[in-house]
Amino acid sequence: MNFLIWNTRGAAKREFGGALKSLVRKNNVDIIVLLEPRTQSGVCNKLLKKLGYDSSAVEEAVGFAGGIWIMRHSKRVEIVVISKTAQLIHCNVKMPSGGDFNEIAFTHENKGGVMADSSRCAKFASVLDECKVTDMGCDGSPFTWQGPKWANLDRIFKRLDRVVANLDWRIMCDEARVSSLPGLLSDHNPLLIKLFEDDKDSRMRPFQFFAVWQEHHLFNDFLKAK
Repeated sequence: MNFLIWNTRGAAKREFGGALKSLVRKNNVDIIVLLEPRTQSGVCNKLLKKLGYDSSAVEEAVGFAGGIWIMRHSKRVEIVVISKTAQLIHCNVKMPSGGDFNEIAFTHENKGGVMADSSRCAKFASVLDECKVTDMGCDGSPFTWQGPKWANLDRIFKRLDRVVANLDWRIMCDEARVSSLPGLLSDHNPLLIKLFEDDKDSRMRPFQFFAVWQEHHLFNDFLKAK
């Protein structure tokens, strides 16, 4: 099962539908989460038909700002919407949390421009820790957002988009991986979440161990089962 999360910065562009359809077909995507479509849900309904999906959850954009769209195949994935705000859609679904957090957790997640504020990074990292979630990492580009190029100045790159999950989810979906796809039609890269790897990928990927796993009450049972 595959998920796509993308801060589109506008889904009403003429080329957007074709670009999204290409991403979905190439990566066999089951759930799409689009952030900042900056247009009303009528466009979402047209995309549903174009992509062959049959269900959506929408938080409308305010004018030409914001908005969240979730699109899926109802026969493949069940989603129960618990609550919605302008900043999030809270769902009951077998999926980690992800998107554009608009913050970086470490200074090396910033390249170009003014040096990153280490105290601000630490504050964001502390929030993730308080929520008991860990960053799932990311294959591909180390940066998911690029700023504009100004004359005589370096372009700024940051890792603003990420996927996080709690310990229970990481143990349940221990093969899951996140990839940063090449950016197109937006200054944010799409993030692809694959719950299961194919045989070739799993042989090539190095094992990762998180010390926090040892604190889970089912850790020893999990090791024995493996």
